[in-house]
Order: sequence, then structure tokens, then C-alpha cells
Amino acid sequence: MDAVGQYLSEVAVRTLLQLLLLLGPALVLGLAMHLLAGFVESRALAVMGRTAYLVLFGWLGTVIHETGHAMFCPLFGHRITAFRPFSPDPRTGVLGYVEHEWNRRSLWAGLGNFFIGIGPVVLGTLVLYLASIFLLGSDVLARVPQVQLGETSEASFATAWSLGSSVLGTILSTLGLVFRTENLGRWQFWVFLYLAFTIGTGIRLSPSDLKGSAWGFLVLTGGLLLLNLVTAWAGNMTDPLLRIVAPILGIFLGVMTFSLTFSLVLAVPIWGLSRLVPRRAPAA
Repeated sequence: MDAVGQYLSEVAVRTLLQLLLLLGPALVLGLAMHLLAGFVESRALAVMGRTAYLVLFGWLGTVIHETGHAMFCPLFGHRITAFRPFSPDPRTGVLGYVEHEWNRRSLWAGLGNFFIGIGPVVLGTLVLYLASIFLLGSDVLARVPQVQLGETSEASFATAWSLGSSVLGTILSTLGLVFRTENLGRWQFWVFLYLAFTIGTGIRLSPSDLKGSAWGFLVLTGGLLLLNLVTAWAGNMTDPLLRIVAPILGIFLGVMTFSLTFSLVLAVPIWGLSRLVPRRAPAA
């Protein structure tokens, strides 16, 4: 009985660590981008007004946001019933939306809710990655964070700590490479800065997005737990997958950090300007 309990405990810990390594950094960065997007949007609206903000920044971020949701729907068997990539509603504040239906008895479709929910983060990151290559050059991203799991592929707390240290160090060196003095005189840099700000502030998940992602996350966790439960007795069969995912995850984290950093850079003057704008009296 003790052996069974120990086996189940090892399976649970391994699953938790795998989720931490695969999703933890991206979820933290995604949350930071979500909070920053809300702050910047509110400050920008105070400075330039709703119409000017939507014309200059909001439209592109919204289109990519909603397209990010929509692109995962057919992959997981969801039927799109309504797609409005940019349709501002002054009454509700909604800028766009995607409505979809799915078979609630299908685990595959249930898992799809996770990816549909985080779709804006995935597509926004992909667009920024491609934009950085065309505008800044492939050499700029030669040092994007490559997630290093060490000599072994075993998920452990030491590996998680090593992951965080590796990502942080490589991110800092990459940002230093991008924010070089010579880049300030290139129009490509400023276009990329605009895209990073616009798309980055569009990565703001709504409560309904988070609710759908939570259900898909439960399906993902259950599937990974079941896989570990079935295979753990035969040895470490799931952790080696981390090595396959690591380079992709590293690029993903690096571009997310670019977007977050550029948004922070522009958030400072926007915040300063918003402090100079008189507060509007609330409508009677």
C-alpha cells in the first residue's frame, strides 16, 4: 500500500513540475501582459480619447486578438457561429468577438478551449516574431531564450529553477542586443516598436476567455496526469518531450518578453501624459 501511495505521489509531483516547466513562465508573462494592456488602454483612452486610440492602436490589436481565438476553433472541432474581428460597441465596450459551438462530450474539443482561450497570446507572439525577423533581421533574435534543461531531461525543482535563471539571463542579453543605439535611427525599429505596443496591448484575455481556458487546462492536466500514471512505472517516458518543446518555448518566451518590455517603455510616457490630462467629471 505504501508503494502505491509513493507511486501516486511521484506521478502527481512529476505532472505538477511538467506543467510548471511547460506553462508556468508563459502564464506569468501572459498575466503581466494582460495587466499591462489594461493599464495602458485606460491611460491611452484618457489621453487621446476612444476614437483616436482605436484608430491608432486598438484596431490592429483587436483583429489579431479575435483571429487568435478563431484560428484554433477548426483545429479542435469547434464551429464558429459568429466572427467579428473588429466591431466596436460603445454601449458595452466590446471591440470584437468570436462565438463558437463545440461537442461537450468530446475531450479533444474540451482541450481546445485552452488553446482557443490563449489564442491571442499565441498568434500575437507569432506575428511579433515574424515582424522582428523582417524588420530587425534574423541576427537580432539569434539569442532568443533557449530553455536549457541541463544534462538530464528529468523534471525537478532544480530544473525549474535552472529554467528560470536561463530564461532571465538570455532575455536580458537579447534585450540589450535590440536596444542598441544604432537601432534608434532605423525606421524599421520604430515600426516594430509600434507593432509590439499595439499587438502587445491587444493581448488582454477577457473573463470569458479565462473561463474557457480553465476548462481546457483541466483536460490538459488530466491527460498529462493519466499519461504519467500509465507510463511512470516503465521509467521516465514523458520528460524527454520537454527537450523537444524547449527550443520552441524559448522563442515564444523571448518574443513575449519583447512585447512586454516595449509596452512598458511606451507605458511610461503615456502614464505621464495621462497625469497631465484633467480628470473628466462622471456623467450625471
